[in-house]
Amino acid sequence: MITLKPNVGPFDRILRGGFAAFFFYLAFVYPETSSDPFIALILGVIALVNLIVAIIAVCPIYSLINMSTCDNK
Repeated sequence: MITLKPNVGPFDRILRGGFAAFFFYLAFVYPETSSDPFIALILGVIALVNLIVAIIAVCPIYSLINMSTCDNK
């Protein structure tokens, strides 16, 4: 069984959640960006990835480079 150790701290999670909301807004609400479906799709994928990482507190890229923004207690 694969266990995922949290490596995203609270400030990083809030920041990623804000980025996700911003990119969702750009992809689906802001008319100039959503007029091109490819750009809207890319922004939507970026937003979704950031939202998932913010929710589960595990970043695969952080795991690859052995980095963590969590508090070490």
